[in-house]
Amino acid sequence: MTAAQQGAAVLAQHAVAAAAAQQQSGSSVPPISLFPGIRALPPGMPPAPGAAQNEGPDAKKAKPTPTLVPEETWSKLHPNPVDIRVSVPDEPANHKHSFYGQSVTLVDRGPTVTVKELKEELAKHLTGLGANKIKLTHVKHGVLKDAMTVAYYNFQKGENLIAGIKERGGKK
Repeated sequence: MTAAQQGAAVLAQHAVAAAAAQQQSGSSVPPISLFPGIRALPPGMPPAPGAAQNEGPDAKKAKPTPTLVPEETWSKLHPNPVDIRVSVPDEPANHKHSFYGQSVTLVDRGPTVTVKELKEELAKHLTGLGANKIKLTHVKHGVLKDAMTVAYYNFQKGENLIAGIKERGGKK
């Protein structure tokens, strides 16, 4: 039995006891809830349609996906190269890879440049770290995929990315 089911069972027992006490006393005053803001349903009554269900702590929330202009359309509308700023965090554990909190600007990147090519350019500024070990993240798009282009993500001049080191499964 989950915590949510246990809580519902306690509420149901409370509602039954309150209803029995109300019938015995002949009072028409509704019982006081042990849980303010939560009203117990009478026994046997199903929840209202569309009522919020407790999905538990493991329930995943869907990320809102930004609306993107198709890649070909974006390339035609924005044919000029853009500068992309990459923030490299200050991580003492990764100082050996030049993670000192600096910003690296990748200048004149055309709309057809892939994320992999951006990583290769960034790797030249970071010590001993191959492009395949770099993770680029964007505030709206999350982790960027190597095969996608600047136009795919609708990047404009002065776009900001965050660099990180890829971690294998389970390592945090």
